[in-house]
Parts: sequence; structure tokens; C-alpha cells
Amino acid sequence: MAYDGFYTLHQVIEMSTMSESTIRRMTEDKLFPPLVHISRGRVGVHKRDFHRWEADPSGYRQSDGPEAEHDKGMQS
Repeated sequence: MAYDGFYTLHQVIEMSTMSESTIRRMTEDKLFPPLVHISRGRVGVHKRDFHRWEADPSGYRQSDGPEAEHDKGMQS
């Protein structure tokens, strides 16, 4: 299965069973994948990042690679 693309924030809430405020707090603390703007008024998470978090939620930390730098300016 390819993990290209995005999950919307609504999909992430459904799959993770966490609230939006918990997801946003964990994102700020770098314990959850960064939120990115998908389109006007729509925020989501890269599928590959979500599945990396899903595989090890307690051990997940946002990477500091070049892609993370790009996404920093897109957090909402």
C-alpha cells in the first residue's frame, strides 16, 4: 500500500480517536505529525507521517529533515 497524499484532519481524528485539540497540542510538542495546509480551509497530515506515528505513538518524534523545515511554515 502506498502512503502518498494526505489524510484530512477529520480523517485523522476518526482514525486516531483523539480530539482536534489533542492533535494540535501533540503537533506543537512534536509528538504527532505536522499539520499541513492541503487547500483553502483544509488541513491534513501526510499519510506516510501518520502511519509512522501509528506504528509507534509513544516513540514518535517529528523529524528535523528538510521536509520538516518546509512543513513548519504550513502548520495551522
